[in-house]
This record gives sequence, C-alpha cells and structure tokens, in this order.
Amino acid sequence: MLESGNFNEHNQYIPKHPRFKYKNKKNNKIPRQLDTLNIYRLHYSSHLGKEIFPNDTFDSLNDWSQDIPYLKFYPNGRCASFSVLSPDSLGKSNISLIQNKDLDPTTGNFSKDYYYFKNFKSFKIEKFLRGDGFGIYIYIMDNYLNKTGDTIIKQYRNKIEVYVKEPLPKHWKKYPVDW
Repeated sequence: MLESGNFNEHNQYIPKHPRFKYKNKKNNKIPRQLDTLNIYRLHYSSHLGKEIFPNDTFDSLNDWSQDIPYLKFYPNGRCASFSVLSPDSLGKSNISLIQNKDLDPTTGNFSKDYYYFKNFKSFKIEKFLRGDGFGIYIYIMDNYLNKTGDTIIKQYRNKIEVYVKEPLPKHWKKYPVDW
C-alpha cells in the first residue's frame, strides 16, 4: 500500500497517516522462545544460493561491506531493525561492536516495525520504507523461529537470511518503545 511519508525529527522516514495492520493486532501468538531481552545478529545471507554475507568480494548483491544488520524484538508486537558499522571492512569479524546507544530508537538508522505470529513458529514483519516520492508498507512473510529461539530464518523470494541471538549486557539502559 502506497502512503505519503516524511522524515521525523530523528531523520526516520515515517508515514504521514500510519496504517499499520500489525500494530496492536489481536491474537498475536508470541512464543516464549522469542527473546525480547537480547538481539539477533545477521550471520549469513544468500541470494539464489550464492553467499552474500559474509563475503570477501563486492558485487551488486553484496552491499554488506560496512554494516552488520540486527533485529530487536519487544514483547508487545514491536520490533526494530538497525545496523552497526562492521569492525572490519568486510563484515567478517566475530566481534560485535554494538554499543548501548545503538539500541536507541531515536537514531536515524533505526526502523520501527511490527511483527505478528499467526502460530508459534512462523511470523510476519511489517515495515514502512521510503520510496520514490512516497512510502510503501512491505510485509516480510516468511520468518521462522527455531524451537530453542536462538535462530531466526528470514526468506524473501530468492533470498535467505539467518539471524542468531546475541546476549546484551544486563546493565545496559532500556529505551522506551514509543511506536
């Protein structure tokens, strides 16, 4: 669905008249295995069977050379996607340089999204993205949480992404979920 949008005071592109379908949707069957205290970090991505993250080469499908994508889930059907600069130029380091301030939803690289579990295994994510003169709601349909809750697999057309749970320090500041 097309929607006009604008940039808010935090340089985030938001709809002028929000019409999110998954916001406060009833019967969201959030499994207890979904970790809403920690984060999930992208560990692998492929397109048409070709690895694009991590990868030592650059091509039109591999634009991951400087950012490491993360997902953060909250208990109320809200989630966020954000990225952090890679510790090395190839995004291959096993050392996470995420800092507490990276979890601040008022930063410009933070996407405020919604998720919905129809059952306890698969879920959908709803995002609002900037388009050419307008915004568009997109739905990432095929997301799967494994039985232990430590891995999320996102499938979209010919692309697969694997996110793995990473613990956050317990003493880090908790930011308000204001969307």
